[in-house]
Amino acid sequence: MQEGCERILLRRELIRELCEEGRSVSELGRRYGLSRKTIHSWKRRYEQEGLKGLEQKSRRPHRSPRQAISQEWEGEVLELKRRRRTWGPKKLVAELKRRNPDKAMVSQRTVGRLLRAAGLTHDRRRRSRKNGPLIELPHRPEASASNRLWAIDFKGDFCLQDGTRVYPLTIEDLYSRFLLEVRVLKSTNFSEVRTSCRRVFSRYGMPEGIVVDNGSPFAGEGLLGLSRLSSWWMSLGIKVYFIEPRKPYQNGHLERLHGTLKIEATQPPAPKMDSQQRRFDRWRKYYNEQRPHEAIAQRYPSELYHPGAKPASLEAVSLHYPNPILKRYVKSGGEFIFSGRRYFLSEALSGYNIGLKPIEVGKFEIFWGQLLVGLFEPASADPIRLARRKKKASPKTQHLATGNSSGKN
Repeated sequence: MQEGCERILLRRELIRELCEEGRSVSELGRRYGLSRKTIHSWKRRYEQEGLKGLEQKSRRPHRSPRQAISQEWEGEVLELKRRRRTWGPKKLVAELKRRNPDKAMVSQRTVGRLLRAAGLTHDRRRRSRKNGPLIELPHRPEASASNRLWAIDFKGDFCLQDGTRVYPLTIEDLYSRFLLEVRVLKSTNFSEVRTSCRRVFSRYGMPEGIVVDNGSPFAGEGLLGLSRLSSWWMSLGIKVYFIEPRKPYQNGHLERLHGTLKIEATQPPAPKMDSQQRRFDRWRKYYNEQRPHEAIAQRYPSELYHPGAKPASLEAVSLHYPNPILKRYVKSGGEFIFSGRRYFLSEALSGYNIGLKPIEVGKFEIFWGQLLVGLFEPASADPIRLARRKKKASPKTQHLATGNSSGKN
């Protein structure tokens, strides 16, 4: 403090000599060891503010980016990040610009600082310590009987003669190689695939498990890689087995089938969707009943396949949780309400009940049926941490998600 007072007295003396005695700036600069720029700065502050202008001023900026993001953008940034957990500051800012075209936009650097402070991001070289629970899930079983294991995938899209782009969906029983469905779809969205699945389930019964890849609509970005489609299967009691990312050969039986389908039923493409579907129906009948299959000792798939029992219902089961587990409903946007506030969990669980099991004061485990899907701390900056698949020790081991959500926890 004494040093600060001495500086103020020095500045006052310099200004007195400059203004009252008429000494030159160059002379005062040599005497006091100061630059001409500094002396002119003090003179200007004295002329504008008087002696108060010679006092030491705070270097704190007039506007703080941290304060601005806290007031205007913090809630919107954090909410969007929880919905899109794999997005970084660039994608978040781009999406916020689309939503708020008339507002002054927060910078990517400021969004990055906010995410780091909230524990929602991490450096590339080290993992975040605020992760959800690791879930080790069972291995994919052998297809030892009809309807024990099915596989589902899309053959590559192509255009019909009228210019319509279509996406053929295929479903196969892995034990008998019986082709259950080849369906021409206009898109790969959830509703169209679910309609096809309902048709197949009603005709052939339901499998114990389904093998899928990690693409849409079978997998999602959120908890355990589930999507609305795979969570619907699980709600019906069907186990879901994901192949490893970037390893399509683990679903190689369908890859081989798609090659044959392309050659024999899509070249050239049909004029319209209905005619292409008729061609697929004829080819499926031929594939199942007239074409020997090498994987089953050159027998026909129809010789081995036996339909299962027809399901009583294809609607999701309403889940019930015993006390002290708190029951919450996940809305269509993937949110649930707790203590009057909305929390985003996952769109994959939209329309289902979840259970919040208290484990500590202010801390809960989130269950969907018997499956642990995350941790919930309402008072935390990152209140929901989703469960993740635990990697197996062997690189050849498949990653898979499974669970029967129709039971009680």
